[in-house]
Amino acid sequence: MLPHNAFFASTIPVSQNAVKNIVFRVSAIVLNFVVLRFLAFVAFRRQDYTAFLMFAEDIIQKALFVVDRFNKQAVLVLLFAALTFGAGFYDSLIWAFDAPGYVLRTRRISADALSSQMLPNPAYVTFIPNNISDVDIKTTLGTNLYASGLNFSLPGIYQLQLAEVVPEQVPLTDPDSAPRIWLDTDGFAVGLDQSIMVWAGCAIGNAPSGLPGVQVQGWACATNNSNALNIFEQAMGLPQIWWDLDHAEYLLPNRKDNPWYNLEREGETAIMKQVFTVTKGTRRHTFVQTMLKATMLGIPTLDDAQIADLIRRVWSASAGDANANATVSTAVQVLVDHVLSAKTNGTSYVFGSFIQQNDTVYALSAEFLNIPSSTGEILYSVLRTVVTDTVLVNSETLAVAPTPAGPCALVYRNVAYGGVVGQTNCNTAAVKENQTVPATGPFLGQVDISAVAIMTDILGDGTMNTSAGALDQAGVDWYTANYKQLDQLLISRAMIVGGARGAVLVDTTYAVAAVSYMQLLLVALPFALAIVVGALTLGKPMSYYGSSFLSAVLATTHVTTEACLNIGYMRRTPEIVLRRSGDHFVLKTPFGGTLLNVAGENRGAMVCEPLLFEEKGESTLSEV
Repeated sequence: MLPHNAFFASTIPVSQNAVKNIVFRVSAIVLNFVVLRFLAFVAFRRQDYTAFLMFAEDIIQKALFVVDRFNKQAVLVLLFAALTFGAGFYDSLIWAFDAPGYVLRTRRISADALSSQMLPNPAYVTFIPNNISDVDIKTTLGTNLYASGLNFSLPGIYQLQLAEVVPEQVPLTDPDSAPRIWLDTDGFAVGLDQSIMVWAGCAIGNAPSGLPGVQVQGWACATNNSNALNIFEQAMGLPQIWWDLDHAEYLLPNRKDNPWYNLEREGETAIMKQVFTVTKGTRRHTFVQTMLKATMLGIPTLDDAQIADLIRRVWSASAGDANANATVSTAVQVLVDHVLSAKTNGTSYVFGSFIQQNDTVYALSAEFLNIPSSTGEILYSVLRTVVTDTVLVNSETLAVAPTPAGPCALVYRNVAYGGVVGQTNCNTAAVKENQTVPATGPFLGQVDISAVAIMTDILGDGTMNTSAGALDQAGVDWYTANYKQLDQLLISRAMIVGGARGAVLVDTTYAVAAVSYMQLLLVALPFALAIVVGALTLGKPMSYYGSSFLSAVLATTHVTTEACLNIGYMRRTPEIVLRRSGDHFVLKTPFGGTLLNVAGENRGAMVCEPLLFEEKGESTLSEV
């Protein structure tokens, strides 16, 4: 296993593995050359020309030579065979130092370019792990979006258009009004309904905000414990959509695949973020909603200090800040006193406020509830605080308005999850008996819950009876540090699945072949050795040990005009023909000469006149 340091790590990009393969292979070839030249030099120093000639033979001839002689010559030939065999695998050795053999590069492109790799039904609900030390929100919010094999991440970069609103069509001071973000003059709006957040027996009133463009409503009521369970079981923080002044509905989580359907009720400490769009005609508006629910549960009741601490932490301008605004702190202390008074009296208590701005609706509510048994005895007490924030982030005009997913005789709209329109909210059971039903009713538009992120145990445990356990400060600090990035990533995901891919950027990661400094050293080593060995073998007496055997034969037999002391390599190779003479073969040279061995005093290497074979004649090898 290679050491983990920069010297062994692949950090130098080389474009492609083919380039690496060529470089490594050339290095192995050079090493083979080094082995040949070095052992040729050794043979030269020993004046062992026979062993040098064996270097050029195949493995079988080398083996026969070694077995036949088994002397110093054989050792030299055996060493040459072993070293050249090992040098042939030198490139494989360099490959073995890949760690990992590539570097990752990131390219930022439009999400529209990746449309073909999107999953047909991308998941729209994402769970963020509970261990904040292991949370990678970029990876988590990018899962189940594109086909496997695509390495990507969401940088949270997108291009939004202006969030366009109109003046309020119904004043918040109107008894039938509710805080909302107004989208057109016909009553198209998104907000929160008072009946969801406020107990029916509790009056709500307007309060001065002290800020221009900001309207506030508030409520605070003691209630009988017999109402506590109903209040505890109702859904909290549901957005409401007004298509016009006459048609309104709640945006409900899908009970089939969205756990928030259960988490928004009763206890538990959790947080939910969702990006949803509402489209009326060609106008589409995108909203980001955040809902935080913190619950503290005591059996049979809660400690006064824990109640006071949780209310102060949630309702103060700066949780845990001793320098929080004095006015806010005074108001929070009043709420604490009311809750503790209700506890002393054995009753339940609900309070909260709505804040409306042009593009934002904010709600903060809390309930201290004594849940009774059938006999009226208090089973357990709950302090539940819910913070809901709904913000308009984008308004755009589509080229084509949504079309109904199916016919309906009633007022209806399309329902989409993760950008996929699966149904309408048509409910034919609502048609009265004997009522004439038209073929189709008014189509209001389309709602798409594009992306949802849910966090549960990160912020605390709703079954705890302490403020610190119910709302963990470490989780709160983590969320405070990351909520902007969470919003950006969730909006990016929602725009991708919702069809606005061209406005979102995606980082794609791809591998580029790379080498390490260790591999560069191994590549350079044969070249350095070649320089050293080349310097050792430049002398002229070395020429016969540094050229081909054919060149040596032709020079010593004077077939060529090269000087015998420095034969080198042949620039022009003469034609050598294998001839047959009876039962023998001879090598015929140009001009009719023949290479042969002459014994005795007439020893020579060449007969310049051609041999005449009068009895049997002569023929080329091909004539056999």
